[in-house]
Amino acid sequence: MEIKKRAQTKNRLLSLCLILVLLLGMFPISVTALDGAPQERVILYENIALRGEYEKHYLMSDGTSVALAFDHPVHYLLEGRWLDLDNRLILHNGGYENGQAENQVRLGGNTQAPVLLSYTYEAYTLSFSLLNTVRCVAARTQMADGPVDMQGKNLDDMGSFGYTQSVLYYPNILPGMVF
Repeated sequence: MEIKKRAQTKNRLLSLCLILVLLLGMFPISVTALDGAPQERVILYENIALRGEYEKHYLMSDGTSVALAFDHPVHYLLEGRWLDLDNRLILHNGGYENGQAENQVRLGGNTQAPVLLSYTYEAYTLSFSLLNTVRCVAARTQMADGPVDMQGKNLDDMGSFGYTQSVLYYPNILPGMVF
């Protein structure tokens, strides 16, 4: 009988210890430096090995990792490696082309260009031209900045990556139209 009571007491103590451990695990515990000043978390570098089409992974200054998932592609796959997309419009041979991406977009520098718009993906190209139009020069607006170096930035800066979009329009392409 006494052995049975000891076993029950052991089980109760073990159960209480497990409950205590589970309860303590629910509360966040933070560690601060000896001087008591909290350190700001900043990005040390991107872990390129963990890249995906819609995601970036960063190592933070406090030793943690942060994964960002986007609702649009931020990388493209080339020869087994995920590379940063660059959707800036860059002036090239009298027209504008996007930077680095798995698809190629080209916009004519004016409305009388042989091809006003062309979109190429793998071996397929779709292009548009205008016939009998007045010559309108393309107007550049909202051109994307260069790449944003995230090293040393804090988490609040992580939504800004540059190279995401540029806008180009042709004013007065036809009476009352902007393309």
